Amino acid sequence: LRHAVSAVQAEMYRRAMKSNPDSRDLVLGYLDACMDTMDDETVLDEWRAAVERTADPQVVLRYLQFCQTLAACFSVPWMADNYATAVRHILRCYTRCPDKEPEIGPAIAELIHSACLFFRESGFAERALAVYQAALEWYVMTPGEKQQTSMSHRLREFRQMWNSGWPRIGAESAKGWTAYLAADPAAPTDPATSPQGESSASTIDAWCDLEMRRSKLAMVPHLLDLTKRDSEHIESVDPFSIVVFDDVEPYLADLRPNAATAQMLVDGFLQFLGVVGPQTRVLSGRSGHASELVWTVPGIGDDMFTVIDEHSLWPIPAAPGNPEADPERAFPFVSVPVTLDTPDTPLPYVHACPWMQPANAAYRGIAHNALMQLQRAEQLDERSRMQLSVAQLEWAFVQSTDNGSAMGRCLLAQRPECLALWNTLAKMHARTGNWPEARRVWAAALAAAPTLPAAEQPWVAVLCKSWTVLEAMHGGGVPAGIGVLAAVEDPDALKRLAGMPAADGERDLGADLECARRIIDKLGQFQGADTPNEARLAVGVLRQWAAYAARRDPQAALAEHRQQGCGADTEAGELAICSLLLFHIRSSRVHRIGDLRQRLQTALLAYPHSTALWQMLAACAPRLTGGVDRQLAAVLRAHAGAALADVRALDVFLASGSGDCRRQTLRRLVRDGRSASAAAWLALVAFEWRRDARARAKRALLAALRRCVWAKPLYMAALGGPLAGEFDGSERQALLRAMVRAGIRTHIIFATK
Repeated sequence: LRHAVSAVQAEMYRRAMKSNPDSRDLVLGYLDACMDTMDDETVLDEWRAAVERTADPQVVLRYLQFCQTLAACFSVPWMADNYATAVRHILRCYTRCPDKEPEIGPAIAELIHSACLFFRESGFAERALAVYQAALEWYVMTPGEKQQTSMSHRLREFRQMWNSGWPRIGAESAKGWTAYLAADPAAPTDPATSPQGESSASTIDAWCDLEMRRSKLAMVPHLLDLTKRDSEHIESVDPFSIVVFDDVEPYLADLRPNAATAQMLVDGFLQFLGVVGPQTRVLSGRSGHASELVWTVPGIGDDMFTVIDEHSLWPIPAAPGNPEADPERAFPFVSVPVTLDTPDTPLPYVHACPWMQPANAAYRGIAHNALMQLQRAEQLDERSRMQLSVAQLEWAFVQSTDNGSAMGRCLLAQRPECLALWNTLAKMHARTGNWPEARRVWAAALAAAPTLPAAEQPWVAVLCKSWTVLEAMHGGGVPAGIGVLAAVEDPDALKRLAGMPAADGERDLGADLECARRIIDKLGQFQGADTPNEARLAVGVLRQWAAYAARRDPQAALAEHRQQGCGADTEAGELAICSLLLFHIRSSRVHRIGDLRQRLQTALLAYPHSTALWQMLAACAPRLTGGVDRQLAAVLRAHAGAALADVRALDVFLASGSGDCRRQTLRRLVRDGRSASAAAWLALVAFEWRRDARARAKRALLAALRRCVWAKPLYMAALGGPLAGEFDGSERQALLRAMVRAGIRTHIIFATK
């Protein structure tokens, strides 16, 4: 029946394409229908014909996704060639349709991200990192005057730099590729070393153990001066750890300077390193063409369980009075809007913290260096560079309070007049429980604000909002928060507030409210056409809290929210009003939970990726029987297809009830066998194994290998670790042969006796 329905659909799509051949939906719909009615070779021919005809970059990207899951033809070299030629296909889209120019750069950035994730999952981690480094150097770090030279001239100089072993972005001594031209020609010291030890094994168990250990070490490419090093030295190095210019050249295109492309590449690099999750974008906002392939496995773990957990959040150290020491579970991939003023919620910060732990120490060092170096990139505007400064400060605090404090001093020495940095420093101290230091920083920044340039004045509203809201939710309470706002223009009062104890409720709330409203009106006067969105939202949020504080009435805050339109149509705006309503529910004996439920249901339909909104709904789950499951079903119905892999993952973490319920949600995560996410499949395999359903775990793993034929972590889960005992010797030998046929990279030679 399915075959017959798909055949009819394919014919209908074919006829419709005759009158509208450029329709992306028709082309992709036709090709999807073909997959149920034709053999693999015929479908591949149809895809190739569509790519040759198309002027839409997204069709090319979908073609790559199809090829990557095509087990019948797959090999790593074949797929690498497909990625290389796809760049030319995307550039040809502009030639055929000049109106597509704004889409070309972002499409190439998305292709590079997919290619690097593919290389890493297939075992070529050094090549994956090198391609991203080359892309950032070429598209982001190239100065404007160098962009004016010819493509051939730039490529010739870039080749010289690349093959010389010059430090690349992320290395501690990296200065940008154009600095090589004026530098000392002496070859730099090669910081990488080849992993030492055995290079072969005679049993599969010994091979798996050595292979996993060696894979964890082989993450960073060697920097060798190929023009000066003797052949004997080069031959002593693992050849796959040397990424030559010819390996990265296909990804270097002649594009006009484009801020959107640069922002997407930076965001993709942070995702690649594991600094943020697959749906979090620091600079460029959410992608409209999300692919489930971005849900990848970051590396090779000791077993299939640790592989899944390697992206987990770095826990914030517990401290006396630390509100973040909450036992509530956090999602492994936190997704919230990342701006110059990250969201504040009544939940512990761990539920709204987008920063994560990179998979290994090498990535952590690269991420730290790259964040500093990218702040000097000419292809990024001033706001993007400031956003990277704020991101680096927050990320440093997540690592440790001492790191965060040191990073704050370093960044403020470079940008002493940046109120966004002062605000972030204070917020992170508050989030880690150091309220005295947080209040001192806020008070010092607000006292100095009148002397700062006019461009910084709108940020005063953001500082006031952050201190007021965090003080109300996690500090001294609502009266103390309103008292902060009332004291903004009084230097002596600010000094007193800087030393305010954690619980200070002895204030004249009526007088403070009158003064607070006057200050809010004054802050609103700074808003103009160029006012940052954070400042606009801050004034609206302050009005909401002032309305709420008068009678502790959430309806007053909702009325203010509707009247002012203060970010009601943005994810940050919805998070702000939902945070106020959740705070009221948690702090008041008399409340209407329906107000929060209605807001969350509306917000989640519009912003299904927001884990903070889902966490708020989960926090109310005991009182909203079945509400979470019903909302998930509504969201998935409203956003059908494979693009919401993250929402399907949320489905797993939010699922309650029996093991069968979780099994069903995991099967939805892998889309009943059609998913191309190795991480999703590993989650299902691990679940079945932990439930002692070994036969089901084995079947799920074999299904995963048929769909994700490139994914080395899946092969290693079958060959080594707890599931290996379910495969007999002949099956394990067959899996090894399949790895060889697919061209997956291994470090250890399996030498049979």
